[in-house]
Amino acid sequence: GGILVYEWKGTGEYKLLLVSPVAKEMFNIPEKTSDGIDEILQHCLHPDDSWCHRYLSRRLMAGAETASCKCRFYPIGSQECIWIKIRVRPVPKTSGKILLYISLTDITAEQRNAQALAESQRAYREVADGAGLIVWHYNVPRKLYGGPEEFLQFIQPECWQDLRQLHQNLRQGKSGRCDIQYISEPGQPPHWARLIYTLPAGVTNPTDAYGVGMNITAEKLREEQY
Repeated sequence: GGILVYEWKGTGEYKLLLVSPVAKEMFNIPEKTSDGIDEILQHCLHPDDSWCHRYLSRRLMAGAETASCKCRFYPIGSQECIWIKIRVRPVPKTSGKILLYISLTDITAEQRNAQALAESQRAYREVADGAGLIVWHYNVPRKLYGGPEEFLQFIQPECWQDLRQLHQNLRQGKSGRCDIQYISEPGQPPHWARLIYTLPAGVTNPTDAYGVGMNITAEKLREEQY
């Protein structure tokens, strides 16, 4: 990553002492540029992330040993912003001044992947909701059967063996499914649900699975009719 070094008097006054070549490269600053770099960096900062400078200053003035934040910059000549993680470490000098060592790490790929994953999960939830499904994440070692409480609370006793077998299959790295019947109120028709668990491909000792529950009562009633 890139390195910046500032001299700080413990107030709002800063003086830039050093800019590493990598830091210049991050922001497309010409290698021979030596003047006005601090102004260039402020100009490159995304307008919505102007809070970052104030936040770091408050943390340092409060006596924090380190301060960090994530913010966006537009490198010179670029229309696309990059994500930079800024980490500041103050080092007091005997003269009473303080040197601020600032590390800059480009986390653009990480942030874009996180954003793409969040958008994918949102779209998946919308599809699941539209299809009348319930989807959940299941921790294999720590939760006995997994699934929302409404699936487990009123299950017919004769269905528990199938659930136990499903859980055993998960521990062995096998996806699976089972059909369960709810305990119905007196005078009410039966109610069925199907639980489907999937595991990440190629995992031999799974710790995470993903479950889907769907109402299959109509399907079961049709089977009984024929």
